[in-house]
Amino acid sequence: MASGSFAKLLTNEEYKQKVEHSVEPVVVTFLSPLDDKCKAIVSKIEELRNEFTTVKFYQVDVRKHAMLSSALLNTKLPVIVFVKNGVDLLTLGSDVSLSSIREGLQALQMAS
Repeated sequence: MASGSFAKLLTNEEYKQKVEHSVEPVVVTFLSPLDDKCKAIVSKIEELRNEFTTVKFYQVDVRKHAMLSSALLNTKLPVIVFVKNGVDLLTLGSDVSLSSIREGLQALQMAS
């Protein structure tokens, strides 16, 4: 995927195609673009994107995609989900730091 792909906000249909049916490792960040904590996490993930070039990175704006974010109703944002072969391998919600994201990406790459 071209550089700048992390900025891609997925629609409900794109989520099914690019995340649920993907055989490649995928990281999806559920966020509110207006939230300062979410903005900070986006910049941290952006730093790691060049290091983990085999992983696809996407965002879901929870304000626009109620269907995708209904499970996150009582969850503090951002939430980062690491997916491989359509299976959620790891979800970060409370400990979202650069090191926890890096560890999640490493685990995602090593998963078979």
